[in-house]
Amino acid sequence: MIMNFILVIFAAVLTALDTVYSPNAGDIGYAIAAVWTFLLPLIIGWLHVGCEPEPNHLRNSLDAANLKAWDATAAQGPQPATSPLAIEFMEPDDVHLARTDELKTVPVFNYSRAFVSPLTAELVLGLTKNAAANAKKKIPVGNPTGGIPVWVEVEGDPIPDENRNGTDTEVIEYCMRALPKLESGSSPAIPLDVQSSEMFSTPNPLLPLHDPRLIGQNPSRWATGIWKRVLLATALALGLQWGTTGAAVVIHYVTPPAGLGCRALSYLLYGAAGTTSFFLFLASSILAHMSRPHQGQGYTPLWLLTCQETGAIICRRLGKCIAVLSAMGILLVCFLQVTDAFNDCFCASTTFDKGRDSVVFQTINYVVGSRIPRIWGGALVMAFSTALLFGSSIYLAKPPRR
Repeated sequence: MIMNFILVIFAAVLTALDTVYSPNAGDIGYAIAAVWTFLLPLIIGWLHVGCEPEPNHLRNSLDAANLKAWDATAAQGPQPATSPLAIEFMEPDDVHLARTDELKTVPVFNYSRAFVSPLTAELVLGLTKNAAANAKKKIPVGNPTGGIPVWVEVEGDPIPDENRNGTDTEVIEYCMRALPKLESGSSPAIPLDVQSSEMFSTPNPLLPLHDPRLIGQNPSRWATGIWKRVLLATALALGLQWGTTGAAVVIHYVTPPAGLGCRALSYLLYGAAGTTSFFLFLASSILAHMSRPHQGQGYTPLWLLTCQETGAIICRRLGKCIAVLSAMGILLVCFLQVTDAFNDCFCASTTFDKGRDSVVFQTINYVVGSRIPRIWGGALVMAFSTALLFGSSIYLAKPPRR
């Protein structure tokens, strides 16, 4: 990806230098450089916040975590054994067809986790904060003696493993709330009002941290502040799309024949297709998340659930088809431009927003006026400024305070 970043910059510099010797290069090279400028901040973003820098990185991380992870049971022994599958990826058969993209770790499928990942992260953060607060008070997880919990001290280890062992009920109680510190003569903490773990022996892979005792009685379906983040991400994404694609449209709109001709219309259709696929993916993610079984929700009619799941599938597949066609289309447009395929009689004399009589036929050797190069330069500045602002937002954005 770093080499792609360098090549895009190098190609843009060569395009600018080429216009010094070829007065007609601007209406081709500048537009191509502008429309592909969006790759620059995307590459920077993947390098900065990418979750999988190398193949099998996530799987190797889970394997390393499983060396210490263990499953709490209803009757945990004093020396719990680690489980190689305590943390594992879900299988495709475990999820509905409307949510299959959630299992794909490639960054292009992050859209499908836009709502479930923040919700899961928020839940894990809350549980971890409670566990950390209890550990800071030196309250162990388990209480095998039934009396006052005794914190085991080990030199060089702030939280020895002996203090982390307990039954599933004790672990849930430990993570669900900050427990009071018991002194000598006090009675043990009253356990949470939880149901038998036998009722939850069959996990529900459709829910994050499926145990209802962890999720709570009236959990929210949406993560805190998720809609503000969605609106911000939408504004940034569409701004990048039209800041770069719009610059290419402007370049060809002012280049003779001035107007919405073959070149400008091609880039305009590419931008419209990208915007359409974006909203289809967003709709698919929303519908798939709404159709997910949710702890504490009321009765959902079967017809409504079916409509949500069907709508998610249709939006996802239609969005992918449009995205693939638009990607192939922009590659074809760039190829036709550099091969002078657009310099035929029709494209050199026709625009779709004006009548044929109002357009003056221009040959390939038309004379470029002094105004047009300035517009070319302004369009390029718009494209690169948009990419710079989008890339800067990755570093300027601050996580919400809790």
